[in-house]
Amino acid sequence: PPSPPPEGGGALRFVSWERVARAPSLTFLWAHTFPISFYAPAFLPVLICYLITTVESVGDVTASCEASRLPTEGADFDARLQGCLL
Repeated sequence: PPSPPPEGGGALRFVSWERVARAPSLTFLWAHTFPISFYAPAFLPVLICYLITTVESVGDVTASCEASRLPTEGADFDARLQGCLL
């Protein structure tokens, strides 16, 4: 088992190392399981927020390209949009 740090200053003086020293070498960290579920009433608001932020991001990239005098059409611009949205 790991030896406790020396007594003294620092934030570690607030940590009790007794339980760490008594713990087995290999332990499973999850003490509780959390059920995976889907809350249906939240789907529509989340979808609306997703669409709004997507349109806003496309506008931001387009404005940045126009301000930088970069093309706002073509493969290079499409790559910029893909990088923005991913």
